[in-house]
Amino acid sequence: RHEFRQERLEKAKKAKEEAARLRKQKLARKKAEDKKKAAAAKDGKSKTNNKSASSHADLIAEAIARSKAKKAQQQALKKNTENLTAAQQKQIDEANERRERDKR
Repeated sequence: RHEFRQERLEKAKKAKEEAARLRKQKLARKKAEDKKKAAAAKDGKSKTNNKSASSHADLIAEAIARSKAKKAQQQALKKNTENLTAAQQKQIDEANERRERDKR
């Protein structure tokens, strides 16, 4: 049993070392790519940096408009408010009144 345990531990250790080695290689490759991108950006050759500030502002404005439209749609589609008892409806009405007062 001891030999099998030792063998299993050695395999686990080798697998861990291999995973660490692969992570280091991947990190080294990523750093090299980042250096190349930084050098290209300094030289003005980067294709990803061609967007102007106005296009970014346009994208942000479009995203805000989409989120507002989605929020309005969600508020329009109130769910689970049909076939309620009088007590439940009263509770909902009270909550809505509180929300309206808090908005003011």
